[in-house]
Amino acid sequence: MKHIKLFEAFVKTYADRIDLNKFKSIKPGTRLTYYGNSYEVKKNDGYVLTLVDDDGDTKEVNFNMFNKKGYLIEGSGYNWDRFDYELTKIGEYIKKTGKGKFYFDFTDEDTMYYNTDDDSTAAFNLAKKIGSYLEKEFDVECRVEKNDDLTTLVIDCYNWFS
Repeated sequence: MKHIKLFEAFVKTYADRIDLNKFKSIKPGTRLTYYGNSYEVKKNDGYVLTLVDDDGDTKEVNFNMFNKKGYLIEGSGYNWDRFDYELTKIGEYIKKTGKGKFYFDFTDEDTMYYNTDDDSTAAFNLAKKIGSYLEKEFDVECRVEKNDDLTTLVIDCYNWFS
């Protein structure tokens, strides 16, 4: 998953029909609704979408099935399901890579703060490494701040809302 694209020129509401070229343009990583359930597109071969739900169950949906029961809105505002999904993924990555040292502190509008009580150079470098990965994968800007006995990874998500 490269970047979150918030305002694509592609809108498909329930029971609307789209042409095959627009169907082919649905990228892996896109969140959509099919039969009322939320899925992420894992693969699109141009005719069949491979969808995965939050439990990891896979479903294959062809072009006509998607036209009848699919729902995708990108371009009419922010996809809040996608926002929640990305925040969860970021938290999981920090928990795993940060070796349990980083904990979520608070959110201030469009900025998240993860802290560690470790003020060592190793913790600082680990926070920088995590920040670099998040910038590449989630279209956020990260910085690391060191205050007294605290190292803070600051994640700015304002790009998600512009």
